[in-house]
Amino acid sequence: WVVLIGLPNQHAIELLLHWWPQKPLPRTLLDWIIRVRPYLPASDGANLLALPLYVTATVGVAMAWTRRRTQERGQWMLIGAAIGWVVLGIGFLVLTAYRPNRYVVPLLPPLAMLGGIGVAWLLERCPAGARRFAAIAFVAALVAPGVVLWGGWASMASSRLPAIQDELLELMNDGPAAE
Repeated sequence: WVVLIGLPNQHAIELLLHWWPQKPLPRTLLDWIIRVRPYLPASDGANLLALPLYVTATVGVAMAWTRRRTQERGQWMLIGAAIGWVVLGIGFLVLTAYRPNRYVVPLLPPLAMLGGIGVAWLLERCPAGARRFAAIAFVAALVAPGVVLWGGWASMASSRLPAIQDELLELMNDGPAAE
């Protein structure tokens, strides 16, 4: 990133950081807690939608820790990279003053990677005949919040766009209507 984006666009990045809202760094553990607490419910719903991933990722990290002696080096590198990705991403969210829900999106892949470890561990504990059903139930629970949200949004969508486009074209061609 530094070589391909950071250095060639250094001036643009400095300009962006200049007008981005500044917030002092937390100094104590209490400052960190105070900074994190309001973000959790105020993430425009992103944390609620990502909750299944947070839960399964936590299970995945716990499972990886309990199996730390049997994990191969490559698996540990992948787990460490995913954990580092999540920690850095959450650190960025905690430190910034402006945190729209789209800033949570880069955290979803490592949460899914860690969640996959957790789901595999949970499915291993299911009876062999119930694994397929458990996997389908898990996927349904994972995608249900997003499907419900999207379905609600789609059902409330208006068909006003063609009228807005016509109004804009009218304004562009004739100018504002005289009153």
